[in-house]
Amino acid sequence: MANTSRVNGFRAVKSFSGAPVSSLVRRVGCADGGGDIFIGDPIILSSGLAAPAATNGVILGVAVGFGKANSMTDVVGGAYGDPASPDGPNFYDDSVDVAADTYCYYLPADDVIFEIETDAADTLVPGEGIDFVDAGGSETTGMSGFSLNGTTATNTDCIVVEVPQLVDNDPTLIYGRYWVKFFDTVHKGA
Repeated sequence: MANTSRVNGFRAVKSFSGAPVSSLVRRVGCADGGGDIFIGDPIILSSGLAAPAATNGVILGVAVGFGKANSMTDVVGGAYGDPASPDGPNFYDDSVDVAADTYCYYLPADDVIFEIETDAADTLVPGEGIDFVDAGGSETTGMSGFSLNGTTATNTDCIVVEVPQLVDNDPTLIYGRYWVKFFDTVHKGA
């Protein structure tokens, strides 16, 4: 049976530590000029701020929401609201938003296992390295366009942790879903 494409970037499925994923959410400011960030995008640190990741990067985490700060640096509602709010845009638009008062909520890359689909047919096994590729996020849904590059392992951005046994998943076909961790990660202190 063919897989259905549900490209949404990296989606958290569980943590290595056993902690609830929702308790791991952290926040970091957005970098100016770094580019748009979508929910499900891996992010890196650029001068201590969130920026979209490229292949062969040191990953901080995966974006799960965005917030604005007032002059007192308290996160408030408004254009973005909180990460669980349906209000306003659900991605960071680098050409419009003011980075100085925009926060990116993220799940740390070093403790979370993520599910992601492939962009080509492949047979990956646990422990195998694979690259990711960005097809561009959706400004309509705010969801990431990242997927695994089903044919390339040049940079080894991700390591396959598990092949999920799902009724609607044939991991050997295009859009197969895998559970992965990032190969190279960094942790941001407070």
